[in-house]
Amino acid sequence: MVESIKTNNMNKYLLIIAFVLVTFGVFAQNEQNKCWSIDYLTWNENGQPALSINCGNDDILNVGAELTIELWIKGYTHAENRKLVGKCKYNEPFDNGYIMGFENLHVYTEYFNPSSQQVPRPGDGPMDPDSSFVHLVSIYSNEAGKMYNYVNGVLSGEAALFPNTPIQGNDNPLVIGNAPWDFFSFQFYGDMDEVRVWNRAKTQEEIKAQMFTELDGTEEGLVAYYNFNQAADSTVPDAGPYGFDGILSNSDHISTGFI
Repeated sequence: MVESIKTNNMNKYLLIIAFVLVTFGVFAQNEQNKCWSIDYLTWNENGQPALSINCGNDDILNVGAELTIELWIKGYTHAENRKLVGKCKYNEPFDNGYIMGFENLHVYTEYFNPSSQQVPRPGDGPMDPDSSFVHLVSIYSNEAGKMYNYVNGVLSGEAALFPNTPIQGNDNPLVIGNAPWDFFSFQFYGDMDEVRVWNRAKTQEEIKAQMFTELDGTEEGLVAYYNFNQAADSTVPDAGPYGFDGILSNSDHISTGFI
C-alpha cells in the first residue's frame, strides 16, 4: 500500500513537471524576440553584399540639441571600424548629422554641428574583443554641454562640446548597419537588436532601467525603435511612435536574416 501511494504521488509530480515543461516550451516557441543577424563567414564567401536598413528621411530624425542612440550588438569582431546607426551627409567634408559605430573596442559617435566632434578613444576600449553581446549608448547634450558614451550601462568616456550647438540636420535617410555615405567600407556583421533613437539625453539611471526590457513604443522622447520582432524579408517595422519603417537591402542574401 505504501509503495503504491509513493508511486502514485511520484506519477503526479512527474505529470506536473511535464505539464510545466510543455507549457513553457509552447510559450517560448510563441515568443517573437528576434534580432537582425549577418553571418560574417557566409557574407564573406558569397559576394560581400552591401547590407543596410534604410529607414527614410524625416525632420523628426534631425534631432538637433539632444540625442541618445542605444542598441545591443554582438559583432564578429569589435576591433574593426564598423558603422551601426547614422543620419549624416558628406559634403567634402562632413558638415551635418550623426553616426554611431565602434572601433578598437570602443563605442563612438561622430556629431557634426557643423564641426566634427567625438569622445576621444585612446588605445583599446572596455568592450570584449568579439563574440559577446554588449549594450552601447552614445549621448549628445547641448544642455549639459557634453557627449557621453556607455558600455553595458557604465560610462566609458565623455567630452565637452565645442562649439556647443545643435547637430546639423540633413535630408539623408537614417541608416542601420552601414555608413550612410559608403555602403562598402564600414559594413557591420554580427547580431544587432533593440535599436533606439531618442531626441533627449537619457540619464545613466534610465539607461540601466531600460536596457534589459523591450519598450512599449510610447516612451517620452522616443523617435525610432527597431526591435526586429516583426521584421521579415526586406521589411523592418518601426515599433516607435512615428512609423519610420525600414527596408533591408539585399534581404534575399543567404548571410542575413531575422532570427
